[in-house]
Formats: sequence, C-alpha cells, structure tokens
Amino acid sequence: RIRSFVGAGGGLVIFPGSETDPANYNARLLEPMNLPGIRGAAGGADGESGLYFREIDFDHPLFSTIFEKNTGTEDARRLSPRIIRSFDLRATPRSRAIITLSNGGGFFLEQAVGSGRAAIFSCAPVLAWGDFPMKGLFAPLVYRTVVYLASGTDRLEQFTVGSEASFTVRRPGALPDGARYALHIPDGVEEFISPSPSGAGLLFRHPLLPLPGHYSLTAGNAVLSLFPANLRPEEADLTKAEPAEVDAFMAERGFTGEQVRRLPAGDQLPARITEARFGMELWKYCVGLVLLLALVEMAVNRHAGGEKTIEA
Repeated sequence: RIRSFVGAGGGLVIFPGSETDPANYNARLLEPMNLPGIRGAAGGADGESGLYFREIDFDHPLFSTIFEKNTGTEDARRLSPRIIRSFDLRATPRSRAIITLSNGGGFFLEQAVGSGRAAIFSCAPVLAWGDFPMKGLFAPLVYRTVVYLASGTDRLEQFTVGSEASFTVRRPGALPDGARYALHIPDGVEEFISPSPSGAGLLFRHPLLPLPGHYSLTAGNAVLSLFPANLRPEEADLTKAEPAEVDAFMAERGFTGEQVRRLPAGDQLPARITEARFGMELWKYCVGLVLLLALVEMAVNRHAGGEKTIEA
C-alpha cells in the first residue's frame, strides 16, 4: 500500500526508530520500493565524539531562501548536530544524498519512486541517538521536507501576496470521477480552478493571492500541492522614505497634491484621521470663548466699581 501510494505521486518521509531491526527494515520496506538499504548501526570513531555533517547539498530546493549561496563544508560542520548513533545508509545511483556524514554514509537521502518521492533519514529523532531534535535545523528541515514531498512539484514554490500563482503538478494520480480542483486560501475560502495541460503535468494558475499563509490544492480528499505566500520583503523595510519618493508613489496612483496632507513629526495621527473624516470639533473653542467673555465681563464690572442708584 505504501509503494502504491508513493508510486502514484505521493510523498514518504522515513525516520528509523530506536528499536528498528535493519534486516526487517530492508526486507519489508526499503527493498520492495527499491530504496537504499541500511547496513546496520554506525557511530563515531572513538565512541565519544560521534558523527557530524560533512556535506550539505545547499542547492537543493529544501534549502532555498534559508542559507546564503556561499555556504560550504565549514557551514555544514557548524550546522551539524552531534550524532551518537546512526544507521549506515549509502546512496545509490538512483538516489540523491542531501546530507552526508563524516564517515561517508548518508544522513538524509531522497529518491524518486514512480511519480512520487521518498526521503530517508539515517538517525532516529531521539536524544539517545544525538541532539538533532534540539538543533535549530531540525524543525525547518522536517517541515520543509513534508511540504516538498506533498507538493508534487520538483521545487518548493514560493509566492508573494498580491502576485499571480503559477505551479505545475506532475501527475495527480488516480482521482475519483467528477473530482474538482479546489484551491484553499488561508482564511478558509475554497476556490475552484481549472488546470491547463502542460508537458510536465497539469498547470494551475491563480490571478492574485490575497492573503499571506499556506495554500493547498486538492482534488476531492487528495492534497495535490502545497505552497506558501509571503509578504513582500520591501514591506518589512523600515527605512524612512524621502519626500520625493512619497510624491512619486502618490502620483503613480493618481493622487493629487490637494489630496495628500503631510503631518509634522509628533503629530497625533488618529486625531487627524478623525478630523479628516468628520471635520474639526468646535465645541472646545466655543467653551473657551464663553469663559473668556465671562472673565472680560467680570473685569469690566470691577473696573466700573462703586454703587449705582436706580431711580424709579
């Protein structure tokens, strides 16, 4: 069932367990799927220092936008956990070693299985085998691996809010009759979309991604693709814009000089917005004027002084 699922375009992530039997592991799972077998357990040369990362394939889509392009062997060692125990996993001509260990074995391998993919880790994610679960690389690597394998694409698609989404699904596999393709937006809205055939599979387009978050493409109950939509990087730039840049920005969007009002530094923005919407409140000034007139009247009366006789 696992082989059929992956072969039809599914994704599989394999972590060994603390009590995994290598012979059973190979015979029941890896060999039937033509995946690289394991050769027993391996550890550090002296039993104390353990193993570490020797090479990381930083060009792999899993690491896109995470690391700089100039990363190399020293960065692999810096990012490496201390691995006390690991299965001896070796890449084959059909597989791709994404992370290799200091003993030459593979830590993380990827291989195509039919229309799908499988990813294999050689180390159990438990502290008895090393501190991999405690490293900062653990969570993003596992998360991005799941998204990468579930996306059904050759790369992790990433888009920005307000842009068009265009992505290809290799092969959706067997779908129920009458299944409709739906794009699920982060706020829970479901939009039905129609694909266009392409040489690589089915091409899907969405004219505008409205919200940041994760989008999923489904057909019935099957998830065909996942991809994120991020905010534009320039929206996080807090550098103060020059007045000329602001004027050019407003002019491009059709605002005239009479429609734009600049506030001095330290002015109360909420108060100015309320004033622009509802007008200026005059009652405060009227109360002040009444009090001023009352004081003037008192001063005039006091200046006149004396008693006055009113004749009938």
